Amino acid sequence: MQVDAVWHDTACTAPPPAFSAPLSLRLHQPRHSLALAVKALIVDPSRFVVFMLSGVCERHNVACVAVRSGGEALAVMRQMPFDLLSFAYELGDMNGIEFYQQVAQSGLHRRRPAVMFAATHDRAVIERALLAGVTECFSKHQLAEFEKFVAHLSSHGAELRMNGQVLLVEDSATAALQCLKILAGMGLIVEHYKSAEEALQRFANHVFDLVLTDYLLAGTGTGLSVIRGVRASGGRKGRVPILAMSSFADATRRIEILRSGANDFIGKPLIAEELRLRIYNLLNTQRLMRQLEMQHEMMKELALHDPLTSLYNRHYLHQRLPELIDKARAAGRPFSLVIVDVDHFKKINDSHGHAAGDLVLVQIAEALLDEAGAHDLLARFGGEEFIVVMPGYTLAEAVAKAERLRAHIAALAPNGITVTASFGVATLAEGEDYEGLFRRADGAVYRAKNAGRNGVMAACPPG
Repeated sequence: MQVDAVWHDTACTAPPPAFSAPLSLRLHQPRHSLALAVKALIVDPSRFVVFMLSGVCERHNVACVAVRSGGEALAVMRQMPFDLLSFAYELGDMNGIEFYQQVAQSGLHRRRPAVMFAATHDRAVIERALLAGVTECFSKHQLAEFEKFVAHLSSHGAELRMNGQVLLVEDSATAALQCLKILAGMGLIVEHYKSAEEALQRFANHVFDLVLTDYLLAGTGTGLSVIRGVRASGGRKGRVPILAMSSFADATRRIEILRSGANDFIGKPLIAEELRLRIYNLLNTQRLMRQLEMQHEMMKELALHDPLTSLYNRHYLHQRLPELIDKARAAGRPFSLVIVDVDHFKKINDSHGHAAGDLVLVQIAEALLDEAGAHDLLARFGGEEFIVVMPGYTLAEAVAKAERLRAHIAALAPNGITVTASFGVATLAEGEDYEGLFRRADGAVYRAKNAGRNGVMAACPPG
């Protein structure tokens, strides 16, 4: 039996244990935030793609769980059901078709829609996926089509219920039971306290979607104490909507409640339908505000990332590098930069088509990510050129790592295409700025090209 409301008296009971998931599991719809009963599992090794797809889902009130590999996804699906499965063709430990075949054979799909994203435009791959039972196949450029799919699922595919968390502060057992029944009926989880002191102590260590407080409370504080304490928290936590209740009908008291920071007021005795509507309006407004914040963050991310490879772009590199150089110089640590230039990339596009060229760039980006250290910064500088920034690396260490990257790329052979790259490595010299460092690394790339390509060259010292 599922418990939709949790009663907290003076002694709080501990929440149920959270789902034990793989380390890479990301909950894009946290337990404390507003959501609906529709849930999606996103399986993609790219953090940027996960960010974009989860953003689409959240805009349509679909809760998201994200993992990076097929094996992790299968483990998660054995623990919880999903209404939508979205996965990449390239998953690292297996491809998307193999993954979905395992899902179907295990009986985990439960006849729910499944969407596969492929960097390749190979029709044979798409047909194999559809024959395996995949509902739709999109490229990563078809975000608008995926959004239509999610919007339809959200509005028609499952019963819609809110499941945010509410802090109820009410000293009357009768009124508290009435509120608990109404809130639980809306799908909301409730924590109940009788005094302002207990409620604010809990609020300090937990995130709620709504605070519902009476004016008169047990203890020394009142509803005004709760309202002022919540608003004093600041940030997103302090902006949680507050609905105040009171049996006092005088206008002066209502005005003071609203002046203290309550978003709305409802008189007692409570009318169930009025309470539902006021709660719904407050939570819906909060949801819309969060969507606007998320869209703003998404626009910022889009401005800083390359849409094809998910790596940072030239704009972000120019913005971030001076700061990283200053930090390394202040700490007295080495700082290296590697330029990666794909060999004969125009010939690849001319011989195999631009879709094949895109696939080559995507797989090279994934190879760079596979080899990246915790503090490395990766960017697609433009066209077929990539940058790897290596804070803390000496020239010898950066050259050794560039050689590993060169070998990794040479072993890729995406769709049977032979791919190599030329590398230029430079380490920051005393008094040198970003432009000078980049110029020397670029010169080393040209020397690697002139030496026959598919090689690593260290930059000459400045001057």
